[in-house]
Amino acid sequence: MSLLTKLALGAAGVALVWQVFPAVTAAELVTAADEPEEQTELGNIDMPLSTSAALAPAQRSPPVMLIGDSITDWNEPLVQSTLDNCGSRVLIDALAGRGIVDESYIKPNAVNAASGSVNPETWLFQIGSNELWNGVTEENSAFLIESLLEQTDPSDRVLWMNTYVTSPDIDYQTFNETLEKYPRIEIIDWAGAAAPELLQDPVHPTSEGAQVMADLYCAAL
Repeated sequence: MSLLTKLALGAAGVALVWQVFPAVTAAELVTAADEPEEQTELGNIDMPLSTSAALAPAQRSPPVMLIGDSITDWNEPLVQSTLDNCGSRVLIDALAGRGIVDESYIKPNAVNAASGSVNPETWLFQIGSNELWNGVTEENSAFLIESLLEQTDPSDRVLWMNTYVTSPDIDYQTFNETLEKYPRIEIIDWAGAAAPELLQDPVHPTSEGAQVMADLYCAAL
């Protein structure tokens, strides 16, 4: 093949490439770079639609704050696991020896724990048993209950587990009866479900009793 023939074929090839892949000017490149990428409904977050859909808020039960004493504290892993398994999103704040307003032994008391906690839509109070050992009347029971209710918003849901003690010289009924006088409070009836064989001492549940208690929480929520 002569040199002239080779040059002619080469020129024809260049012309064909130019037709298939036209030149892009620098101005066109800048314009293309300035065009926004396709975005999902999440705004400026650039991700596949399937991922953004996974981040969309799901249907969830309202957040719940459980404030308790040793009855919950000593059984917290079981209680938390049971609540998780029944689909309740619950944050537990429980301390052995905790009272509602007393801080002579354990801090923070229930009132301070409630005032400094997250702002839930639902409160679950398992508290009041430690006050029983000092003796309670309807008047001071009302003071204790109202002190804790004052830490909640009027629109909040309030559940309260009543008390149960097997010691014959401890009056737990007065506190429970006072709880029932507050229409806002939904009673979790531990006194009705508990029995001496479910306790390891006059007030604290066995593991079997703790499961009964945790199931009551789930049913109420």
